Parts: sequence; C-alpha cells; structure tokens
Amino acid sequence: MAKNQKKYPIEFKEYVSKLVVLDGRKQVDLCNELKIPYDTLQKWVSAFRKKQQEAEKANQKQLLT
Repeated sequence: MAKNQKKYPIEFKEYVSKLVVLDGRKQVDLCNELKIPYDTLQKWVSAFRKKQQEAEKANQKQLLT
C-alpha cells in the first residue's frame, strides 16, 4: 500500500517553518493556504526549533571558550 506523499524542497520547509517560528504565523492558516497536512508542518516546525536550539547552544559554547 503506497502513500501518495508529496516531496517538498528543504528550502521550502525551512521557509514555512520560519513563518511560524519567527513571524508568528499560525500553523493552521499556513496549512490551509499552502495545502500542507497539519502534522507535516508540525514536524517541520519541530525540527526547525530543534535546529535553532542546537545552533544557540553551539554559539554559547563558542562564547565561553
């Protein structure tokens, strides 16, 4: 049973995630506008936030040394 999954470019995922995290757009609104499943967008946003946290930790470690 194959799912009909659409592949999105990494740049698009990051751009949409930034709209949610940095610009404060609502995930529900973006899902409706861009025809993206809600759970898919949640995964992108979660991964983007984790990436941001890791970058911040790395930056702090660099400042301490």
